[in-house]
Amino acid sequence: MVSRSLHPIRALMVIALAVGTVASPLESRTESLNLPCLLKLCTSGTICQVIDGEAQCVPETGTKCGPVKCLAGTYCCNASCGICAKPGFLCTQQACEPAGQKCGPNICAAGQECCNSSCGICVEPGGVCTEQICLSAGPACGSSTCRSGYVCCNSSCGICTPPDGACTQQYCSPASMLQR
Repeated sequence: MVSRSLHPIRALMVIALAVGTVASPLESRTESLNLPCLLKLCTSGTICQVIDGEAQCVPETGTKCGPVKCLAGTYCCNASCGICAKPGFLCTQQACEPAGQKCGPNICAAGQECCNSSCGICVEPGGVCTEQICLSAGPACGSSTCRSGYVCCNSSCGICTPPDGACTQQYCSPASMLQR
C-alpha cells in the first residue's frame, strides 16, 4: 500500500519546480519534467505516464528496441543501435549496421552469408562456394607460422612445439635462419 502523505521537503521541491517551470518561457520543460507525475504515487509494477494531460499509473512493460528491451521509464530512441533513453533526453540518430555473421576466422559483411566456415568464405546468398577444407594455421613464430595446435616457443629461430613440448632457448640471428 502506498502512503498518500507527502514529505514536507518533497512538497517544497515540487513547488520550487512548478514555480521555476511557470517562470520559464520554454513549454518543453514541463514535458521533460513530467510535473503531473511528481504528485502521483503508483503501486509496484506500474509507472506514471501523462495521458491526455493527466497522470495515470500504467503497467510497467519493456519496449523492444532493436536487439534490446528498454527498461521502465525509458523509450526506444534508436532501434538500429538498441539505445533507450529517458523522456526528454536527446539521442543519436546514426544508423548502426547489424553485426555480421561469424564465419570461421572471418565475419561476413551485411548481405552475405557464410558458405564455408572452415575457410571463412562469405558469399552473396545463392553464390558459388568451394567445399574445400582449410586447416587453421597456428600463431606466427618469427619468420614462420606454427601449425594448428602448436605454440611458438622460440620466435628468433621460428621453433614451434606442442603446448607442453621442450624448447631450446638459443638465439638465432637472421643470417643463421637463411642457412637452414
